[in-house]
Amino acid sequence: MSRAALPLVLAALLAPSAAAEPLTGTGKGSLAFAQGRARYEAGDFELAVTILEQAVALEPGVSDYHLWLARSYGRSAEQSNWLRAMRLARRTLREFQIAVALNPGNRPAWSDLAEYYRRAPGILGGSAKKAGEIEARLAASTATAPP
Repeated sequence: MSRAALPLVLAALLAPSAAAEPLTGTGKGSLAFAQGRARYEAGDFELAVTILEQAVALEPGVSDYHLWLARSYGRSAEQSNWLRAMRLARRTLREFQIAVALNPGNRPAWSDLAEYYRRAPGILGGSAKKAGEIEARLAASTATAPP
């Protein structure tokens, strides 16, 4: 993959399909999280990263904070030079992994992690096999969920 294509790949990876998810943090980080989400929605990804990093620092055990930080890293990467984009991609993956580890029931985080694995090059942690495994589990859990 060319260096110029990396930001485009990251943009496709991390374009959220997310409707508003519930705010799961209720402590000190909730205000920072709300502000970070607002900056993300406004397209100010750099500021969203800064604010969401604060939310995570205040309440590191909240899955949704890590999910939105990952999304913000990814969107910030698409506006960066290739070297910075690579660093941000690694942070994106790490935050998606933390989000699912903290809350295995966080379907949007699992979905975004699968999408990252599916589209990222191997050097940035991409893996079609891992993506397929996650997608199969998501499909199976949807099929067995009560209406």
